[in-house]
Amino acid sequence: MDNNTLKKLKNERDNYAQKGEYLKADKINEQIKFIKEQIKSIPKFYTLDTEELNNDLENEYNDIDNYFKYRIIDFNKEAKEKEEKLIEEQEKELVNYINHLKETIPLKAKYSKNLIELKNKELNYAKNDKFEEAQYYKKLCNKMEEKENKIYHFERNQKIEKMIKLFKEKQNKTYEFLIQKLQREYNDIIREKDDRIKYILSKYKNMKNKKFKIENADFNTITSNLLSNCISENPFNSLSKSTTDN
Repeated sequence: MDNNTLKKLKNERDNYAQKGEYLKADKINEQIKFIKEQIKSIPKFYTLDTEELNNDLENEYNDIDNYFKYRIIDFNKEAKEKEEKLIEEQEKELVNYINHLKETIPLKAKYSKNLIELKNKELNYAKNDKFEEAQYYKKLCNKMEEKENKIYHFERNQKIEKMIKLFKEKQNKTYEFLIQKLQREYNDIIREKDDRIKYILSKYKNMKNKKFKIENADFNTITSNLLSNCISENPFNSLSKSTTDN
């Protein structure tokens, strides 16, 4: 049965009215009104169902969004604490390492072979009461020792700076490893959130497609099915038959 059914009923009603059989025309008219009301209800029913699904989707989305919002807040707080803790530990480690270098690397250089030979000459002349010669070698020793100490201090400072630089590079690698690890954990949370959202969107899309695929069907087919039900169930159907029989 399709929309032509309504036309047929209208024609039947008009024919009875033209013949003066108004009661029969009125009963068929009531049947037509009943069917029209049922047809009007189609979009309303499906609109209500669509709104309900959309509300459920929005609520579930908000639940997921709020859950991950506070989860990210907690993660950022924990990540900041880990970062600050590592920075504090590395600052202490660096200070201790610098102090260790300064304490373990001698401030004065070892005497060179030449300086030792001059020192021996100075002492020998002094033992033999040759103080003028001893004084001469003492001056030579002092100049050589001063020169060697300057070179040694320069090299010592360079060595300490180089070792500190290497130590800092090692610390930076540890810091970067932590930041990369935290970034991966953050990305995992965002990925999990996206997957959850994609899942509920897909779920509600499938529900809509399954529950409301009728919306994409031919409206005449929908109307025809509804008309079939209405004709068999409406209270005026039997009256229409009885008027037809009369």
